Amino acid sequence: MGNTPLEDDTDATMRRIADFIKDQVGPEYAFFAMVSPWGNQKVGNYISNAKRPEMIIALREQANALEAGLDIPNPADLNKH
Repeated sequence: MGNTPLEDDTDATMRRIADFIKDQVGPEYAFFAMVSPWGNQKVGNYISNAKRPEMIIALREQANALEAGLDIPNPADLNKH
């Protein structure tokens, strides 16, 4: 199997992913992007624009909601009345 762009230059690839996300959602949203090989989620790379403690809290809250079978609300839906 040949090298993917991620394998060739992980840091640069993750920065491009982060730049794309920032361009799409703007500075008012925090984000976290993670990639890992199928079948081995104990290893991987991630990038975020938030401080680690804040992102850990957000990820835990989202994981808890998903494990409970709840949907994660879309921020745009919260403003609809």
